[in-house]
Amino acid sequence: MKKNIISSHIETAPTKIQIMSLNIWGGQCYEKLISFIKVHQDKDITLKDPKARKDVFESIEKALPNHNGIFCPIIDQTYGMAIFFAKTIPLLDEGVHWIYKNPKYIGNDPSHSRCLQWAILNPKGKKIGVFNIHGLWNGNGKGDSPERIKQSESICNFATSLHLPVVLCGDFNLMLDTQSVALLEKNYQNLIRNAKVQSTRSSLYKKSERYADYIFVPKNLNVCSFQVYETEVSDHLPLLAAIEIK
Repeated sequence: MKKNIISSHIETAPTKIQIMSLNIWGGQCYEKLISFIKVHQDKDITLKDPKARKDVFESIEKALPNHNGIFCPIIDQTYGMAIFFAKTIPLLDEGVHWIYKNPKYIGNDPSHSRCLQWAILNPKGKKIGVFNIHGLWNGNGKGDSPERIKQSESICNFATSLHLPVVLCGDFNLMLDTQSVALLEKNYQNLIRNAKVQSTRSSLYKKSERYADYIFVPKNLNVCSFQVYETEVSDHLPLLAAIEIK
């Protein structure tokens, strides 16, 4: 007598994580910055652009005792990017992907080559990729250029190659209505556009271009909330997104 074999698929509830992104402006508002980080140390993932102050990475580590930090050096081990993630979240892999190369860089301005820092995390068994991005600077504003369009294409292609949901965060050095941003919006929710954010720069930034920072979330993931903090801890404003991973 054959036994009836019943197979069942049990769907687990989505996992909610909070991601904060901030270009810290080299720690020029150091005391306010560290105080802000301490207040918001409950966030799962925090992405920074540490530079200028040699001790800023270590200072952020101390302000986030329940997080692990990964530093991505770009110039001389002191200028780079960092991802801090809660110690309760397993890190599966991490690395660097170059998105713009400037072989003519001589070391005296921000026109250096650019990379994205990436990490694959596994909160509660739900894999997700996080990209920490600081887009190229060319001294001619934050509009489109052939290099910036190639940069967006490189970001998208690398994200696709990972075969898992990827959140894109950081200072892209791009205005909102550019082809470079539109390329990213083909597969991602642009939380800055969706929330009708008018500026990602604090009052400390005196130029007219008010956009630079973005969080892009895959279209098949639910965004629970999104917030831009109006605070002067940098010439950039901190961005915070809460999303659900399926």
